[in-house]
Amino acid sequence: MSLITFLINLTFLNKSPPLLLLSMKRFELVEERSDSGMAEQQAFLLGQVDKDGRPRIIRSQRKIKSKVTLDESITIQPYLVNAESCDLSCTYMLRGVLHHTGTSPTSGHYVTYSKRMVDDDEGLGGSREQWFEFDDKVG
Repeated sequence: MSLITFLINLTFLNKSPPLLLLSMKRFELVEERSDSGMAEQQAFLLGQVDKDGRPRIIRSQRKIKSKVTLDESITIQPYLVNAESCDLSCTYMLRGVLHHTGTSPTSGHYVTYSKRMVDDDEGLGGSREQWFEFDDKVG
């Protein structure tokens, strides 16, 4: 039997900040009972039951692997205390993404993607936005 708790944390802002950094938690807490049907003495010796013979709760974290799609812009108007005062300053453009490539919160590697202005290749003096990958992985 799995005992999973879902929590939602909402934050409301008094005004829009000059820069907005959002973080998505991509790990979930998993709680499982250690009922395995083994002999009571053996289960106790292995630490899967407490001294009263009740199954222990084993807690671990699991990576959420569902795909996330990001828009190029986001508005925070629904999260403002005074949403009527919102103007263009409530809209933010996506400039970077930090991505975890491991399987658990205690192991893995982070890669950053950042959008930068670059000179137009056609030599017309213009510029355009381009995504760059920043990865310090060795090997």
